[in-house]
Amino acid sequence: MLEFILLRFAFLRVAFERIRSLVEKRARNHIVESTLFELGFPRDDFERIKVIVKENDPLIPTAYLKFDDIYSLEHYMCWKSGKLNVLLDNNIFTRLVYLAKGCEIRGNEEEIKAYRFCCAAMCFFILGKFNIEANVPLYERASQNTHENAINDLYYFRVADHVDASAYAKLALGRANRFSDAEIEDARKTIEGNLKNPEESNFKKQLNDWKLSYVQLLKIVELSKHNDLEKTDQIRKFFDWVIHDFRSSTGPLMFALLFLSPKKPGKMIKNINTKDFPTLIKNIKNAAWDLTYLAELRKRSKNQPDDTIWFFCSQDKLLQRIERLLLLKKGYEIEAVIQNLIDEFWGKSNVQKVYKYYQMLSAPLKSETRREHNKNVLSQTDKMITDLEATIESMMPTQNPSI
Repeated sequence: MLEFILLRFAFLRVAFERIRSLVEKRARNHIVESTLFELGFPRDDFERIKVIVKENDPLIPTAYLKFDDIYSLEHYMCWKSGKLNVLLDNNIFTRLVYLAKGCEIRGNEEEIKAYRFCCAAMCFFILGKFNIEANVPLYERASQNTHENAINDLYYFRVADHVDASAYAKLALGRANRFSDAEIEDARKTIEGNLKNPEESNFKKQLNDWKLSYVQLLKIVELSKHNDLEKTDQIRKFFDWVIHDFRSSTGPLMFALLFLSPKKPGKMIKNINTKDFPTLIKNIKNAAWDLTYLAELRKRSKNQPDDTIWFFCSQDKLLQRIERLLLLKKGYEIEAVIQNLIDEFWGKSNVQKVYKYYQMLSAPLKSETRREHNKNVLSQTDKMITDLEATIESMMPTQNPSI
């Protein structure tokens, strides 16, 4: 009898969940249809925008969502659980600023496709009422130009952030190649008088997260140039250096495990084998910015209130891979993720050795003196940068002067 009652209860619970799900879905559809009608936004365009964004798969959430498809725009349009924030990478930010200046989509097929995707993503965020964070791209932009240029980019990004969703849809779907003057002017009028001066007075300054990432990448590149060392010795020396001379950051650790592995996944640092030292340093600095986004996202996600979810938006496949590894699924531990990473990229003969080296990090990084050690490291980063750059330059092949 008890078993019958329990089975009956289970059946009723499943039936109730199905009914509740159906009711919620109908309610969402009603809200979405009403919103699209008010905006004059065609449902066909809505569906096509979702497809473009989903096919590019740029979003990484920092919290577990209660629905399976993170590209279900309907859920975000009906979101009542708090704030949805998104951190854009510089490639997307730069393209949006370019378009907000009234410039036209042009280039080869791949470049045009990238612009169309950026427009689809912005349309998605506007309809989903996401708040967009652009601080890190501003620091990256200023590092290549000036603080004043970053402030100018910020203005145009705010214009881009207030262009109508329909205008983005036209560009995303190939019906236009630039915003009309009227579309840009409407956005300018919207932000006129509402723009606040940024709290940052110097976007040109070097962020600590960037400096820490840059030092670690310099060390990784230096070790990779020791052709007399086995790959396993290179990663061991990197871990030893982190323990005794530097500090641990999960993103750069994963980068090292990938970059120094026998099965390195693609071009992790652009033109790494160049014989031109300034070019190499420039490319390492750019890669350090990639890791800075990961560090910023981790800080945001750790400090986010219960009613806030941060997303990262990027088309960089390496960044996506590392960040998705860092944001563990329920029931997973970081050690299991690292183990799987080593299994995939280091080969069966090296797995146990490399994982043992990784485990050596645990005790030193948890010691009571580590906090003070980390402070000392931060104070010495400038000298480390100078020394490591000099070491790498000395390892570069001598170029024969042209005759």
